[in-house]
Amino acid sequence: MTPADHQTMMRYLLQSRSEKTVQALFRNFTMANAGTLLIFFGYMLSGRMLHPLEWLKILVLSFCFFTSGWLADRLWFFVIGRTAEKPFSIPCYLGRAPFFFFLSGIFSILPMLWMEMIAYGDAIQFFLISGLLQIVCQFPLQWFLFNRLRKMALLHL
Repeated sequence: MTPADHQTMMRYLLQSRSEKTVQALFRNFTMANAGTLLIFFGYMLSGRMLHPLEWLKILVLSFCFFTSGWLADRLWFFVIGRTAEKPFSIPCYLGRAPFFFFLSGIFSILPMLWMEMIAYGDAIQFFLISGLLQIVCQFPLQWFLFNRLRKMALLHL
């Protein structure tokens, strides 16, 4: 793909209605609900039940986790992506990894500490786990986003 194709894809992404704040928050809330339901069913299968307040805590953590991925992607585009010749190339995707890692770690730890779910001494461990989990989750999400953008950008040339 040419650099012009990459720039067209970036313009389409940043101007897309589905990537605006309200729609993105709604999408992240939907994914957080799905993630919370998976955790809930995991608890049920293991024979344990979650108290409704514990379920809400997990929902808040899931929402923060999924929203941090979207925020990291937007932050990368506004800080670095606009200067990249090919923002959808492999080196640029590798450049997004620290954004995913650190923002997810921060946005996962702050609610945990605020809700007193973990001790301050365990914060580093959960920071690392959530950062690595975000990077693993972003691989398929970014792949699907790339393919969708490529199709849309190439159709609208």
